[in-house]
Amino acid sequence: MIKKTSLFISLCLITLSIFNYSYGIAENYDLKKDVLVINSYNKGLKWTDDIVRGIESILQDKANIYVEYMDAKRIDNEEYHVMLRDIFSHKFKNYSFDTIITSDVNALAFMAKYGVEIFPNTPLVFCGVDAVEIPEALPPHTTGVMETIDIKENLELALSLHQKAKSILVISDSNETGKNNRAEVEALSLLYKDLSFQYVTELSMDEIIEKVSKLGQETIILALSYVKDSQDNIFSFQDVAKIISSNTKAPFYSTWDFYIGSGSIGGYVASGFYQGEKAGELTLKILEGESAEDIPIVEKSPNKYIFDYEKLREFDIREQDLPKDSIIVNKSPSFYEEYKLIVNITVSFLVFLIIVIIFLLLNISKRKAIEKDLLIKTKEIRDLNTNLENRIEERTLELSQSNDKLKETLDLLKETQSYLIEREKISALGDLVGGVAHEINTPIGIALTGATYLVENTREIVEKLSNNTLKRAELEQFLSTATDTSHIIQSHMNRASKVIRSFKQIAVDQYTGDLQTFNLKKYVEDVILSLHPELKKTKISMDIMGADDIDITTYPGDIAHILTNLIMNTLSHGYEEYEEGKIIIELDKSPKEVTIRYKDFGKGINNKNLKKIFEPFYTTARGKGGTGFGLSIVYNLVTQRLKGTIICESEEGKYTEFILTIPADLNAIQSEKTNL
Repeated sequence: MIKKTSLFISLCLITLSIFNYSYGIAENYDLKKDVLVINSYNKGLKWTDDIVRGIESILQDKANIYVEYMDAKRIDNEEYHVMLRDIFSHKFKNYSFDTIITSDVNALAFMAKYGVEIFPNTPLVFCGVDAVEIPEALPPHTTGVMETIDIKENLELALSLHQKAKSILVISDSNETGKNNRAEVEALSLLYKDLSFQYVTELSMDEIIEKVSKLGQETIILALSYVKDSQDNIFSFQDVAKIISSNTKAPFYSTWDFYIGSGSIGGYVASGFYQGEKAGELTLKILEGESAEDIPIVEKSPNKYIFDYEKLREFDIREQDLPKDSIIVNKSPSFYEEYKLIVNITVSFLVFLIIVIIFLLLNISKRKAIEKDLLIKTKEIRDLNTNLENRIEERTLELSQSNDKLKETLDLLKETQSYLIEREKISALGDLVGGVAHEINTPIGIALTGATYLVENTREIVEKLSNNTLKRAELEQFLSTATDTSHIIQSHMNRASKVIRSFKQIAVDQYTGDLQTFNLKKYVEDVILSLHPELKKTKISMDIMGADDIDITTYPGDIAHILTNLIMNTLSHGYEEYEEGKIIIELDKSPKEVTIRYKDFGKGINNKNLKKIFEPFYTTARGKGGTGFGLSIVYNLVTQRLKGTIICESEEGKYTEFILTIPADLNAIQSEKTNL
């Protein structure tokens, strides 16, 4: 009884000491699922450690991983299992795991018997178990990945690399797994009648050392699972590999990866890491919501061809003779891998030098082409020097004519300004003054400055020509400047002239002319008839709607002027050239007012421009000769002369409509103001 109690306490201490993770509530506890890993063997056993690494490679950032070790290589009986059951039940009574992973057969058998009792309704994922070892009754919610070794593939591989081999020495211990593996080899030996098969199962390690020390390269050693000799001495897999490889000249192959790196050449091996990795992938599916019953057991073991580079060199085995996709470990890095940064910098520098050389060659070729072209241009310039004086005289004459035109424009400006000052009603056009000053003075000022500049330059060129000091470059510069300046002067002169004519029209006395009583519809028809020469050039139709008996007392000339401006505005801006269109003029009369609706169905006006259309000098066609006076004149005539109102409505791409409301009898309006 005391012995059992002591053993129970020891087990508790061992379990607590090797438990890798804290069960306290971490900051991200609520964000991660909990996974318990139960290993059949002990921590430090390469196979077991590799399985845990494989699991962590998939779940490290996705779950809280807790690890337990059964240490079944040292103790594995029913009494021990019962004690483990009691420990786990007590230890995890307040914990609920989302998934449990078992590695190797002992842990799976333990969970098959006690799992439902300790961890009810918890999904189970196993790994490291072959088909023979799987218990008949698995717990519900179970899936996993099987571990199988392919002894035949390893025999074929070893024989293909050592074609002079005559015998096979199989090393395996006497546990259940070892017996099953030996039975499989014995069955396969019948296929290799030219080879002799020897088995090391019931020998001590010293006897094994003595036996392998007598072997040469004509014998292939194939290590299966071996951890305990006939004297119950326990060895790690790495110790077994080191002892055998250091005491024999025979090539040593293995069916598990834990022998590689300690003396085994390698082989088509079962890998603890890839077993754990696959188990981690299955567990991740469960954590993401997939049912364990819907995940089939992975029957094909994720084995790999893995070889030790140093052992390949020792037995003169070439890498090209190995199977495709083989993994080679313990290989020194290549020159490029070791000096990758230096090689990349050197190659980049060489590429840069090549690019620079190519650039220089292209530059030299381009420079030669330019020099050749320069010689041709020099010859052309020399030919032009023969008629330089005539060209200077022509430019001087053009400049003189431009100056005369500039003086005429200035005189016209002075007359217009005097005329405007003398008018009593100049206040009606107050908003135009700033625009007129800018619109006229700016082009006149630019033209005057250009003319002055050309006069001065011409005087200098003529003087240098007379003194025979004129250089070709100076002349070419003068000719270019004179041409550009003349064009600028001419453009701004035309601009100023057009602005002045429009401004004179806008400045006409708003009270000029006599009031008349006339039939509005008949008068509108006459205005349209007068515009027939312009309208017939287009595909735009005119419709005049309204009663025939609308008589009005106002200034007929202003009505004509307004309609003419609106129609010409439509022809210029409302439609594209030769585009079909329509204009409707609708007339209506109330007892005291007359409404004229003018509507076209052309381009329309956007909201931004619609707010500014009646402002003086505002135009969207300044580059095409527009001055911005047209609708400003219309506005002033309607509001000042005719004492009415005008508004504009438009939708871009659909229509533009002007609505004019004016007194039906302007004479009566003026009489009322006089009486007041």
